[in-house]
Amino acid sequence: MEEDGNDSDESKKHELDFPPAYMEADRKTGILTQNDRLYLLDELELSGQGERNTRYRIRQRLIQSFLDLQLLSREYSDAELEKVVDHEDIHARALSLSLVDLAYNILMAESGYTTEDFERIIEQVVRQQRVKQMPVPTSLEQLHDIGVEVDISLSEVDIQNVVDSLVESEPDIETWAAFARRADVFRHAGAFDSDDVELVPIQPPGADQSTMILEPIAEMIEKSTERHNKE
Repeated sequence: MEEDGNDSDESKKHELDFPPAYMEADRKTGILTQNDRLYLLDELELSGQGERNTRYRIRQRLIQSFLDLQLLSREYSDAELEKVVDHEDIHARALSLSLVDLAYNILMAESGYTTEDFERIIEQVVRQQRVKQMPVPTSLEQLHDIGVEVDISLSEVDIQNVVDSLVESEPDIETWAAFARRADVFRHAGAFDSDDVELVPIQPPGADQSTMILEPIAEMIEKSTERHNKE
């Protein structure tokens, strides 16, 4: 009986809460204050100098936090990290996805970097971790034998599947806007014939206003909407 209880507790640990803990603005201060979180969640109305001050404060705190992350990645012990990950509000997979998503956005924000550069960074990180985990090598050949290959690719078929799902569910404008912000990833991943793709306004199904989105995806939304309306 006790073993069943332990299994249940273990499974609950990996269940995602809804809404997730990071959406709670009244948590203890970390990188962001409570007001910073309310602002990012669109639950705090600011304008003029007040909004500029908030954005500046978040930006400066984020710069120092990124430097701290670099320090933590090199100097924070695995034993202490395990204690952090064991916290009930931390879900390792969801957190890892968010960190990788943020890492991709950071790289793409810097002019001149491509998806191929991100692939090489992931390969380098995995290779470094493999080296850390292996016994002391007896030869350089052992190090060269560690092979890592990452291939990030998207096709218009993949994107169309996502668009079809969104059209069928008719989400609100916030969901469409979030999708539109992430859609630039498709361009960087080489999903279109050209990187020179324009943004165009479109009012997608379920939305009460327009949003800007890449032109090829706007065409997919229109075609998917037509098919959906005929069904």
